[in-house]
Amino acid sequence: MELVLVRHAESTSNVSGRWQGQGDAPLSPHGEAQVEALAARLRARREAGWSLDVVVASDLQRASRTGRAAFPDATIEPAWREADVGAWEGLTRPEIAARFPEQLEALASGRLDVALGGGESLARFWARTDAALEALRGRVPPGGRALVFTHGGVISALVARALGRRGQRASQGLARLANTAITTLSLEDAHPEGRVLGLNDVAHLGRAAIAAEERRGGEVPLVTLVAAHDAPAHFGERRAGPSRDEVEAALRAEVARAGGDVHVPLAPAALRAVVVALAHVSDARGSVIAEPPAAARSHVALDPRQGALLVDHATPGDGR
Repeated sequence: MELVLVRHAESTSNVSGRWQGQGDAPLSPHGEAQVEALAARLRARREAGWSLDVVVASDLQRASRTGRAAFPDATIEPAWREADVGAWEGLTRPEIAARFPEQLEALASGRLDVALGGGESLARFWARTDAALEALRGRVPPGGRALVFTHGGVISALVARALGRRGQRASQGLARLANTAITTLSLEDAHPEGRVLGLNDVAHLGRAAIAAEERRGGEVPLVTLVAAHDAPAHFGERRAGPSRDEVEAALRAEVARAGGDVHVPLAPAALRAVVVALAHVSDARGSVIAEPPAAARSHVALDPRQGALLVDHATPGDGR
């Protein structure tokens, strides 16, 4: 089946930079505007013949409000809630670091049994997320499609499972999931844990929303990789399986030549090879990331501190 995952719109806790977990913060005014843009895009898809077999949303209002703006009859299911972060809820990242250093140290060492703020451990959270997905699969016919409005932690957990990267540093090389971003997985016999068809797509919010946090007001350059079957030979084609360091060096050279943001056309297979390298996926598992269709975009932010960050993959080729 095809699984379409949508992160909720911006909440008031997102604005203040505070951990929400299973807290129930409402949407911010900007979040309400994001909801309208997302709903218009999803309605256009349906009018174009996009069929859905199941539509569900987390019961936390930031997700249920996001989903029901376009699908008033979406089923509300607590199983799709964000992780329970216990006493971390309502705190900023610096406050958590100051109050719970032992927990953070244990998590950094790869411990999966540490209860976040006394709430859920990662192991328990992943088990709950996997169970929610399995229950959903039982309601979707073969070849069908499900749409789920949920949370960043849930989506990240399912993407990490598909990429074979659950555990320590699972998000390394990947930008943070944006509010109302669309991520699409395909669950197939050859890829029972998921194949990434699209990642972190916010095309409905406009170009300014792409890597808005990572770009820091335009200080960090953005590389737009464009899938083009007639693309000239480029760094992605030089050999199979380019390393992450090779990819990053080539992208920085492109930015230097352009003097800033740059578009780089690549054959779809080469673009996938670049994304595989940036996402820290082994060559043996490279097929878990799908080749993008012609004209689709993938974006990379070249952060001088964190290195190249894969922002999204296979967003629509509409000029953004």
